[in-house]
Amino acid sequence: MPEAYNHGVKLHYETMGRGEPLLLVPGLGCDGGSWPVVDKMLAEKFFVVLLDNRGSGRSECPPPPYDVVEMAEDCVCVLDHLHLDAAHVLGHSLGGAVALELAASRPERVRRLIACSTAASMSRRNMQLFDAWVELLAKGGDPAAVTREIFLWMYPPDSFNHIEFLDSIVGECLANPHLQPFEGLQGQVEALRTLNVQGRLGQIQASTLVLHGELDQLVALQEGSALARGIPGGRIEILEGAGHLPHRQQPDRFTGLALDFLGA
Repeated sequence: MPEAYNHGVKLHYETMGRGEPLLLVPGLGCDGGSWPVVDKMLAEKFFVVLLDNRGSGRSECPPPPYDVVEMAEDCVCVLDHLHLDAAHVLGHSLGGAVALELAASRPERVRRLIACSTAASMSRRNMQLFDAWVELLAKGGDPAAVTREIFLWMYPPDSFNHIEFLDSIVGECLANPHLQPFEGLQGQVEALRTLNVQGRLGQIQASTLVLHGELDQLVALQEGSALARGIPGGRIEILEGAGHLPHRQQPDRFTGLALDFLGA
């Protein structure tokens, strides 16, 4: 079965393709199915491992809080289950935070690192925003309304010129048969609160590419730039016109940059 265990917590994953291993770690509230188009293009060159983080997808949802260190160890458990000594790692947002922690604390497990739409620590503004989403749902807020609010931060403003766009992406999200439980969102938000690799960026040995949307309204571009500067030999590629989800907004450009960096 495509599942590993970290101290009894079941972690679901899927695999596709052949070649060098590439672990994809998704963002807040997302699962391994959140890489449409990109996963298949990457699988043409790599053995792609699509992880469901704890608290999302088909992985177990233990009671919160979570922390980013244990989520990085979740990745190690999946690699161990697949008998992989190391892998390239690509993480988006929360997944990027997990990937940074993994590369800093377990450098021998990461070959090359791609950190997308993330930072070395979460801003106070962002934590207040995430807490507000959790509070709305805890008070019985309509999941569709909260999801609409979240997506307003994820896409650049011109994405909403077509009135049906927001309805379509909210509908797609809520139709996920493995929709994240409330406790999973709580736990993952708490994990972001524990993120602090700023003082350990120098410990990252893996060659690192930071991918960041020019118009990211959630994690500002300057945070991605600072991240790239803090990692020895790190560099940044900016996706012009993209917001917080460049892998969904510009999949061809995103995948091309990733493949070039990984040497495919």
